[in-house]
Amino acid sequence: QPVQLAMRATPRSEYIADISKPTSAARAAHAAGEDISSLTWRRDGVTFASRSTDGCLKLWDTRRLDAPLAAWGDLPALLPMTGCDFSPDGSVVVTGTSVKRGSGAKPTLAFFSTRTLSRIATLEVDGASVVPLLWHPRLNQIVIGNADGKAYTLYDPTVSEKGALFCSVKAAPKRG
Repeated sequence: QPVQLAMRATPRSEYIADISKPTSAARAAHAAGEDISSLTWRRDGVTFASRSTDGCLKLWDTRRLDAPLAAWGDLPALLPMTGCDFSPDGSVVVTGTSVKRGSGAKPTLAFFSTRTLSRIATLEVDGASVVPLLWHPRLNQIVIGNADGKAYTLYDPTVSEKGALFCSVKAAPKRG
């Protein structure tokens, strides 16, 4: 019995793939016994990033899965849903880090260039460990969720559009 995967590639195309006999695989992509907590595709359809509880973020090219294009370590991920995402133009990949409760450490967002394959920024964030995150492709805003149940939206007023920007510039309603 074949194992099939249905996917939507564009608004007008869908594919069904037989995944019982994969044509390529990244064997030992992350440390044995660790969860791969996130896998996200760049818009080019060839490059993807994987995040794991082994503390690594890796950048891959589907045409060459024998080794990652880049691997960045020292990114604590205590929870099996720590995410990663690409910037709207695909030039940057971002992930969050985890902290142990009561340690006094702050979680961070770590930004890496997909062109130079180097870390370009680290940003401390409030709250508990960064778990899911989304870099919205149209709004150009980053939405992060924390392990303590809080959510934050990060934006740049000069490049972001709509979304949280509406809330930040609107005056409070006048009361009667």
